[in-house]
Amino acid sequence: MVLVVLVVVVVVVSMVVVVATVVVVVATVVVVVATVVVVVASVVVVVATVVVVVVATVVVVVATVVVVVATVVVVVAIVVVVVAIVVVVVTHTMCRWSHTPLLSHPAVVQESPSVSGQGVLSCLAVSMHCPVS
Repeated sequence: MVLVVLVVVVVVVSMVVVVATVVVVVATVVVVVATVVVVVASVVVVVATVVVVVVATVVVVVATVVVVVATVVVVVAIVVVVVAIVVVVVTHTMCRWSHTPLLSHPAVVQESPSVSGQGVLSCLAVSMHCPVS
């Protein structure tokens, strides 16, 4: 009878050991799967961060280029306006002789159109004339 009890105890203990081993194996598989999930999630986070940083950098570079181009366009527009104003002012303030005066017969310039031996001098917006020496 002692032998039967011992055999039963050994069988029960063996069953407990087998069940405990299965639990350890299942727990190990769960730990491995959880580790793989953590690694995959870490890779996804790193890739997403890199993509966001790259896209944000590209957007900043494109915006900077747009600002530079817009600034150049504004500067060019200002230069064109200034040149146009200078051309208009110079054109409207020029005196024109109906024919070129002779060096031996200097002309007199007046604010109103005048007729002289040199021809007709028509001026617009002229307030002063410096003599040629």
